[in-house]
Amino acid sequence: MWGDPERALRLDASDTLSMLLFQVASPAHIPWNDPRWQELLHGFDVWVHVEVRDDPEGVLHQACQSMARHAANNSNLAALARLVCQMLDELCPQGPQQTQIDQVAEFSERIAIVGKARAAAGTLQLIRLFIHRIVVEYANQPAVLVDVFTYRTRDASEKDSNMGKELTASLFRFLTSDKIRAKITEVPEMYDTAVLALQLLLVMLSTQLYQPMLSSLQKSQQQSPQVDFFLDLLMEQTNPNNNGKSSHALSPGTILTALLAWQIQRPRAPERSIARYHFNLAQQVVAAKGEKVGPDGMYESNLVVSAAQTTISKSNDHSSSRLGDSSSHLRLTNTNQPSFLLDATKGVLVQASTIILLPFRLVSLALGLWGHKQKGFDTSRANHYKSSMHRNSRTRDVLWISESPVADLASCLFLILTNNRRATKTALGPSSPPENNVNHNPFREELATLADNRWDSAHAASTLPDLPGPMGDQLNESISLLDSFEAEGKQESLPGSSMVVHHHHHSTMTLNFETLFSSFEANLHTEVGALLLYTLLQSSQAFSQTIAVRSDLDTLVLPLLRTLYFSSSSRHVSALDFQSKGSTVGDKDKNGKNGGDNNGKQQSSIRTMPFRSPSQLYVIVILLLLFSQDPSFGSDAFRRTMVSSVPWYKERFLKDISLGSVVILALLRNLTFNLNRLHDLFLLSNCCAVLMNLSHSVVDLHEYAAMRLASVTVSCLKKYVALAAEEEKNGGDEIEDDAAAQLDMYSEVSHTLLRLLKHALAQKNIERNLHLAYALVYHQADFKKIFSMKHSPFKKSEINRISNLIKTASKIIEFERSASKALQVLSENMDQLKEAVAEKRKKSSEKEDFAFTYEEESDPEIFFIPYIWEVAVCAVTASSLEWQISDIQVFPLLEEELPPSDVAVDSPGAEASPMSNVFANDVMDVV
Repeated sequence: MWGDPERALRLDASDTLSMLLFQVASPAHIPWNDPRWQELLHGFDVWVHVEVRDDPEGVLHQACQSMARHAANNSNLAALARLVCQMLDELCPQGPQQTQIDQVAEFSERIAIVGKARAAAGTLQLIRLFIHRIVVEYANQPAVLVDVFTYRTRDASEKDSNMGKELTASLFRFLTSDKIRAKITEVPEMYDTAVLALQLLLVMLSTQLYQPMLSSLQKSQQQSPQVDFFLDLLMEQTNPNNNGKSSHALSPGTILTALLAWQIQRPRAPERSIARYHFNLAQQVVAAKGEKVGPDGMYESNLVVSAAQTTISKSNDHSSSRLGDSSSHLRLTNTNQPSFLLDATKGVLVQASTIILLPFRLVSLALGLWGHKQKGFDTSRANHYKSSMHRNSRTRDVLWISESPVADLASCLFLILTNNRRATKTALGPSSPPENNVNHNPFREELATLADNRWDSAHAASTLPDLPGPMGDQLNESISLLDSFEAEGKQESLPGSSMVVHHHHHSTMTLNFETLFSSFEANLHTEVGALLLYTLLQSSQAFSQTIAVRSDLDTLVLPLLRTLYFSSSSRHVSALDFQSKGSTVGDKDKNGKNGGDNNGKQQSSIRTMPFRSPSQLYVIVILLLLFSQDPSFGSDAFRRTMVSSVPWYKERFLKDISLGSVVILALLRNLTFNLNRLHDLFLLSNCCAVLMNLSHSVVDLHEYAAMRLASVTVSCLKKYVALAAEEEKNGGDEIEDDAAAQLDMYSEVSHTLLRLLKHALAQKNIERNLHLAYALVYHQADFKKIFSMKHSPFKKSEINRISNLIKTASKIIEFERSASKALQVLSENMDQLKEAVAEKRKKSSEKEDFAFTYEEESDPEIFFIPYIWEVAVCAVTASSLEWQISDIQVFPLLEEELPPSDVAVDSPGAEASPMSNVFANDVMDVV
């Protein structure tokens, strides 16, 4: 029998662990020093792997239910929390560490650390299962949670203890310990303990997950009580006004620095660790299906997300395939394997045989993601298996593959801490609460003072190279003078160093911005990486300014464009959903739900889209808008930053192309996908804003990008003219909301593209945009037809320059038969082209030089908190934590169409097979 902790416990009801488990979950009070606790926790090898399944007869399921009923009265969960605190504190003792000289003593210390870490890991897993059930039951009842985590002793010499605060403090002391960071890659058990500690913190903070979404601003305006129990405890413990009053005070700067350190370092799970085993197992699941890593080390499927492209691509045999070979590119197509279920499970079991236990959550997720039709397998039984397995799982989960789960979990925790409690005094009004209220977020305030430690005097010697001669002497003199200013407490500073002195006095949080910037290269293509970058840009002015002046922004932009490219791929969308005439997709509200009515009109399902969540597209486009706000970004993107190749672009092999041209191609693709499929006005407006910000900088446009820009412009103009003519035909009568929205969207896109062409064809740019001029001449028949309409919806100021250029350029190259020769002739007649695009000076009232800027809404929590939790639940921890999906309320769940319960027919002529009454509930029974 394949090892299954829950099944093992269920088979033998008299098992010692089973008996102890039900004793601690019973109404009887068990003191924390009772020997039964030690006996129970000696089964850490079982607890560290165990999972709670949605089985009412399961031992763990029943134990968690019993603990939830009685924990408020028996203090047993608080006693377990006290034991966890002791274990964690023993792993990271406070005070100076003595250097071990004796090798025997050092070996003995390592053995002790391994044993303590294994015991702590098993205990963390057990208490997480208990706490999760309690959080689901009592998320909106803070009084019950206070009782649950209050340890009541019968000893008159001791007082009742608030173990909620103590547990939170111990977890963060463990995660922020320098000793832990030093040992985490050396001791596999220590790495697993860190992962489980981060998972426990996420579960503790999930009281917010199982309640309807209410931002801090809404709660303040409605005077609603705060019920996010652990989040409130953490905010209170990190509040500077309360640090002197509490013995469990935590430093927000220390916590954020530690969480960002995991992101910067991204330590890999060491061999023989559970985290490494899960990583290898996930790779085996993907390999069993036949999915392969692309040339750039990432998957092209939204169902599989590789959180670290560089590490995976190095170990992949196909990473050196020829970029132009389409066979090396990953495709979401069915293979000719005889049975996916059998083949996938075989690969899983091969890896699972290395240890006793098989993580069922990972395998069930893989079966749900790839449960498509396969030859040689009973389809009706497969559909029944999927429906029973995912009865309560209606979210679009992904298989998250990462060699550094501790970094991904730390990033999720960082996002939750910094994006909550953001209601400001300005938004709250004059009757805002005092400074020490729950809306105060010390993490956000600490992040606002983040400084770059590369220029601190303490780091100057190690970060700056030795400069010989007068330059080095001047630098040393400046640093010495700066130290004297800081020592005397003066506010004066040297020229150019005002920010350094300011941050040195007011900030306790410093990081190396160079390493922080470089860390995003590995995971910015993921939702976690994009959200993390957005949070840093919006909260830290120093980091935002540092990013703005960099000349290598392609490091950040290309991963975003890659994700945007695959998220705008029409080939992934089922054509069946759009065959019905008049089918529409409603606009999405702030929570991401589909708006509009369902008056007999077919709506597209999110499951047919190539992206996991629309919010992912929003964040990517917002980041591009933030980059484009700076005038230097467009200039660098088109004039200085060249990309040698773009392997993920399938329509054309792009080589030696400017970053700006790649941005134009990705945005054009997203615009067309939005107009044809999404009909999302917010996303469309932001894409247009990015194009307008770049319009003044468009030069040396790639020949394919130029032709693509001209063709998309023609297509949009044709559709817009047709819609405008239809509206005019109706005589000004009211039209349907869908038709009006479609007209508005095509109008915005058409005018944006015309302005982009107009700026790109200005006198100062025409000489470097000959490919664009040739593309316009190539489509001259369409442009002339559109512009010559009797009731053209375009102003003369929008089309004159384009029309004049087409007319002049077409005459110049009228008798040329090749593109290269035509470009040469256009270059030789540049004076005529400049004269054609010359226009009179604009009136003072008409301003062409403007830029679109991004501003957050007054209550950004409404969008970001649900999205962050959605990413944490459906992506990062989808295969590692058993969330109670049916009880989640903070983000909208996607409805899933379950197959018929009696018959399932997949193709014409297929014989309908009756549903079997009994089907395997476990992977081990399938093989």
